[in-house]
Amino acid sequence: MTDSFFHGIELVEIDDGLRPISTIRTSVVGLLGTAPGADPAAATLTTGVVANNNAIKWTADAQGEDGNDITVALVDPAGNDQALAVTLSGTAIRVSLATGAGGAISSTATAVIAAVNAHGAASALITAANAPTSSGAGLVTAVAATALSGGQDDRFPLNTPVLITSPRKIAGIGTTGSLPNAFADLYAQVIPLADRLYLTEVDIEAVGDAWFPDYDRSAFREVSRESHIGEKGDALKFDFVVYERR
Repeated sequence: MTDSFFHGIELVEIDDGLRPISTIRTSVVGLLGTAPGADPAAATLTTGVVANNNAIKWTADAQGEDGNDITVALVDPAGNDQALAVTLSGTAIRVSLATGAGGAISSTATAVIAAVNAHGAASALITAANAPTSSGAGLVTAVAATALSGGQDDRFPLNTPVLITSPRKIAGIGTTGSLPNAFADLYAQVIPLADRLYLTEVDIEAVGDAWFPDYDRSAFREVSRESHIGEKGDALKFDFVVYERR
């Protein structure tokens, strides 16, 4: 791979003949502001199926990226008359499910939730609860060790300079403070320089205070459109659209 793809900066010196020189203009934009709404997020995981009333939502007790290291495994002990048991190794939570006389799993989601939350070490890392609209009365099924996800450290800690290298940083900026408006204004100034726009148009009347900046629609023409319908039963319609400047 390293023979065909160069990582870093390569300097090539040409010392024979005349070569044209091209110059470019570059700039670095620095913004000073606050974003108190950009709070850290806790990692989560949902196991089971809501329709089966065995869906469990696992939430890291501490907010931040460390929660993404926590794993949960629901294990079928493959034996008769086994007791429900919770063990912890590092950040790996293992729930050995209870079984009946015939060896079938007999642990409900409610029982698993109670066992995990009652385990001192495990409950210091994670909190288990019924997923929304799931009653917890259903029997759980075995789940291989799965990591929580979505844990996010504070994106803009107070009095700490932050270099933004990913749009995900901006996505979590929140709506309060001076930074959201500053980014919105900066973004709006870029639109007149754009030759192509990649937009997702959603067929819904949304309520909010963060919007895509206004732009001169007559200056662009539609070149492609892909229509889709939501996959979670909400029948939400949306289109992936590409516009090019006329």
